[in-house]
Amino acid sequence: MIIEEVFTIQNRGVVVTGKIQNGSLKLNEIIKITGDSFEKKATIIGFNVSDKIMGIMEEGVNAGILLKGIDKSEIEKGYYLTNNPQN
Repeated sequence: MIIEEVFTIQNRGVVVTGKIQNGSLKLNEIIKITGDSFEKKATIIGFNVSDKIMGIMEEGVNAGILLKGIDKSEIEKGYYLTNNPQN
């Protein structure tokens, strides 16, 4: 997923928005965010699609993804979110 927007929900965490390009994302999954020379892991703690809370996000969905373990200041528009943190 290419990150389109980043914001913080006070007392919850950082939210990134974008369209899931391929595969799927699940709650409590460890993901990796990369961009330029930046790389960091975070954990998915929530999803939001059209004001619906969901447990899994599938390919093609525009989603808001709530993360823990990362700060808003570390992420920029255009960074990538992937659910393969081993790479």
